[in-house]
Amino acid sequence: MSALLLAFLQGGFDPDVKPLPMAESAPMAVAPLLLWSRPLPGPPPASASRSEPAPPVLRDGKIYIGYSGVSALLILSRGDGTLLRSLPTAGPVASAPVFADGKIYVADMAGYVSCFLEDSYEQLWSRHAGAPILSSVVVDGELLYVSTVDDIVYKLDRRNGTTIALYTHRVDTNRAAKLSLYGAPSVTLAGSEVLAGFSDGMIVGIGKDDWAEHWSLPVGEGSWPDIIAPLLWTPDIMVAGGFSGPLLGLDAGTHLVRWRQDFGSASTMTHQGDQLYHGGTDGILRKIDLRTGDIAWEWQADIPGLSFNLNLTGQTTQATERVTSGTMGTPQICPLGVLVSNSDGSLYLLNPESGKLIWSLDPNVLLGGILGKPAIDGSEIYALSNAGILYAMRGRGSSKTTAELDPWVSPFR
Repeated sequence: MSALLLAFLQGGFDPDVKPLPMAESAPMAVAPLLLWSRPLPGPPPASASRSEPAPPVLRDGKIYIGYSGVSALLILSRGDGTLLRSLPTAGPVASAPVFADGKIYVADMAGYVSCFLEDSYEQLWSRHAGAPILSSVVVDGELLYVSTVDDIVYKLDRRNGTTIALYTHRVDTNRAAKLSLYGAPSVTLAGSEVLAGFSDGMIVGIGKDDWAEHWSLPVGEGSWPDIIAPLLWTPDIMVAGGFSGPLLGLDAGTHLVRWRQDFGSASTMTHQGDQLYHGGTDGILRKIDLRTGDIAWEWQADIPGLSFNLNLTGQTTQATERVTSGTMGTPQICPLGVLVSNSDGSLYLLNPESGKLIWSLDPNVLLGGILGKPAIDGSEIYALSNAGILYAMRGRGSSKTTAELDPWVSPFR
């Protein structure tokens, strides 16, 4: 079951997504150019359902990334993917590292949170949380919030890793699946509270000061009620969804349901103003009105199925079966559209107004599909495939002239 869950973790929710208006004069892009590809070090796990959920993080000409084949945070050159250094951890890293005040905070699947100096990479401290951690830690002033797979949320002093308090969720056995999914989302900061989701489909508001449960609400239903996707919160509305569904829009003050959609969630949601972009566990990307829950458009990747020869009564017939639609990753708002990945497919850029496909990266270029959230900077895209290969690509305009490359202009030429 761990491989199943790993296929849907995307890292923490970024509450600082800024609206990027679409310029009408912006050229339509074509599929990006491949700059380089680099297999990550370490033996790949022997798993048919293998996935790589850790998103790459770009910083000062370097790429920081976790990988299931090695117990370390890898640091690579942005220029060609050369391994520069690895920061040792107790287990593989399945989430993005977090940078704050010259320090790097890393959570690993052995259940440890480690702190390193960013300039020298000296390890300052490491603390065990008692159970695997598959999502990023959340920094809040001098505090760290950590969610583990055993339904516990820790409040740590980020200066030394000391445990200040912990919240242990009492799982409702009448709601939880017989076998829960292996994971827990990062908490979401919401004013004086942190919002957390748990394996029985409950969401809980925990007071930052008293670290007590202020309220709770059942959300997840069906075979897999687990809350895997981080909650999305604004001062007016919050959105939460179970793995099997539903997706609920809730009043941020009263917690009353404003709207409901019956599909599942596992990836981090993205919003731009009143528009929500949601990648579903059914393999469909949707644009949803954040206020009403109305769906503006839906889009599903065209992923080839399995081709095989079928022999019936002596006659051989070729058939193709679509065995899966994959899982949509975290949508990202870019100057030219909405970029999204698919666990069984590739990378796709869509027009945010119409939902029409602008380009898709030829899946034959990649090995294993892409699950983790790609990193974007200017015209450059960095994505880790489920085969453990890191790809660096550059977006292109519809013309080869430099002017036509705008608004995707990279500072790294």
